[in-house]
Amino acid sequence: MKYFIVAQQKLNLDNSIKLLKTHNAYVSYKNNWFSDEKNTKAYIYLVRDPRSVVLSLSSYQKVSVERAADLMLNQGIYGSDDKDDLIIDIRSSWKINYLSWKKEKKFKGIIVKYEDLKINPFIQFTKILNFLKNYIDLEIDEKKIKQCINLCDFKKLKNLENKLGFDEAISSNVFFRKAELQEWKTLLDVKIKNKIESNFKNEMKELGYLD
Repeated sequence: MKYFIVAQQKLNLDNSIKLLKTHNAYVSYKNNWFSDEKNTKAYIYLVRDPRSVVLSLSSYQKVSVERAADLMLNQGIYGSDDKDDLIIDIRSSWKINYLSWKKEKKFKGIIVKYEDLKINPFIQFTKILNFLKNYIDLEIDEKKIKQCINLCDFKKLKNLENKLGFDEAISSNVFFRKAELQEWKTLLDVKIKNKIESNFKNEMKELGYLD
């Protein structure tokens, strides 16, 4: 973790813009910050209702829903999606992860709700591209956006995984599960639901997940 910045400096030696995915919270470990304004220009944060996340996490990691909820509440949690555990990230709790990026002032960012992306992908995709135009020279083409949305249709991705597999899947588990909205209403135990809502109440209200 002390090599967070060093690794990014090496990636940025050519001074070109790169788009990187991370699960890391924007936090520090022993005064070693995840990134800085020299290595990160901006962020796009994708957030999802934690009541849905807990079911997805349970399936992905092959643990009980109760265990998945504990992981999402644990502020000190870290993990790796790298099969050799060589790439470690500090994920923290769902709440801290969200707030750490939202409150960061060193660089600009936008927050995109998974639910909005699912319901109206064209609007959200266009929003993301308009934001990226501040940093990358790109043309916004409605036809290409629609083609991309069609190619990334969940059923198509799931069928591809069934045929070819998917690198980010753990062991024999599937990566593309259901992509359903509000399945927690029928599948999530009420005690776990209440626990999540109690701990993340303010953030869920802010995002419109709670009234």
